[in-house]
Amino acid sequence: MLSILEKFSVFFALLWLLTFMGILPHWRRFFLAYAPNEEKRKIHLFLWLISVVLLFFPQCSFLASAVNLLYAHHYFIRSRWSSLLRGMGAPGAMLFWLSGAAFLLELTRVMDPDAQGFAVRILQIDFALIMLSSGVSKFSSGYLQGEGMEYGLVNPMWS
Repeated sequence: MLSILEKFSVFFALLWLLTFMGILPHWRRFFLAYAPNEEKRKIHLFLWLISVVLLFFPQCSFLASAVNLLYAHHYFIRSRWSSLLRGMGAPGAMLFWLSGAAFLLELTRVMDPDAQGFAVRILQIDFALIMLSSGVSKFSSGYLQGEGMEYGLVNPMWS
């Protein structure tokens, strides 16, 4: 029987594999700004994909989640304004959040297994606050009346 952490790790790895299936057909366009050399781009994407696959193996999941968190931060947060990928918007931010959650859970597994329950509770509260603030934002900008999208479209900081 899989523990909650192992189930989360498998779910997380499957989510990342699905994300890569969507990104890989467009990898040249999305990742062109990051490494002008095509070989370097291929190496980075291959290492990132390997880190995702290694999440399926509990012996490697701590290191794999750390590598995945670094790549997610680089592509979805740090480089948000420098390529056509544009950090993938809210889906990219949530993938980065999930990468951080996976790393936190793996860190507690390695450093202090007794703290896992506390870490899970903190992640649940954080996720609830993210969803609450997103809902309030959409509710207050008129999404219930079929409005609100035009506010995002005229905002140059919205992608």
